[in-house]
Amino acid sequence: MLTYITFIGNYNSYNTLNNLENFLKNIGDNSEEDILTLKNIINNILNIILQAYNTNSFWISLRIQSKTSFFDIPRWHCDG
Repeated sequence: MLTYITFIGNYNSYNTLNNLENFLKNIGDNSEEDILTLKNIINNILNIILQAYNTNSFWISLRIQSKTSFFDIPRWHCDG
């Protein structure tokens, strides 16, 4: 039996991460330490990419969903 997705979250931002912390606070039961760790990982990856492309402009999009068994059986289409 498949379990259903209980949480989906989307974060989109252009050239700023000002509301990233609020997004991370609302995607689950994360401690302040977890939120800081996630924020630092995202910042570090973003800085590496910006340096590699020699730019300071970016668009970031994060899509989050809770764990699900929906994809335990790989398939091309959900219709069986």
